[in-house]
Amino acid sequence: MIKSVLSIILISAITVTATGQDGKEIFQTNCAACHSVGKGKLVGPDLLGVNNKYSEEWLIKWTKSSQSVINSGDAAAVAIFKEFNNIPMTEFPLLSDNEIKSIFQYIQTESDKKTAAATASVAQKITEKNSSVNNNDFINKYLGISVIGVFFLSILWVLLRVNNTLTKTLKEEFVKNKSLTEQLKFHNQTK
Repeated sequence: MIKSVLSIILISAITVTATGQDGKEIFQTNCAACHSVGKGKLVGPDLLGVNNKYSEEWLIKWTKSSQSVINSGDAAAVAIFKEFNNIPMTEFPLLSDNEIKSIFQYIQTESDKKTAAATASVAQKITEKNSSVNNNDFINKYLGISVIGVFFLSILWVLLRVNNTLTKTLKEEFVKNKSLTEQLKFHNQTK
């Protein structure tokens, strides 16, 4: 019984290790010459997000023998084949299902990283744009208020100048009128 449990643990550890660590190595050895993950098309398609486009079963069949999937009349397989000028993908019939799964786990991990980085970049650009817009709104608002303030201060200054001029003129006229009034009184008294 203990041997059975240890065997299961050992097999699980080997499978997890093969799945986690070997996917990148297998990809680089067998796939990277024709495919990228998020760096654009090469000889074959960019595999960014491929796990979300096709089922695991389809990906395993395609990787082992793309020509068998194409010859079966699979619409997606035929479309890929035509898109890449009818150049057949290298077939990997000797890779185990677990090895192929580890490749696609690696691709998924890389896709998730690229998607997260792209999302963060977009979020940062939006934040910067909003910050810029908010700063522009702030500047526009206070610039407008400042211009209005200067306008009203100018009007106030003009009104004060007019008031001072009128006050001075009225005082001069009052003095003249007072002097005229006194002269008239004096003139009337002398008659």
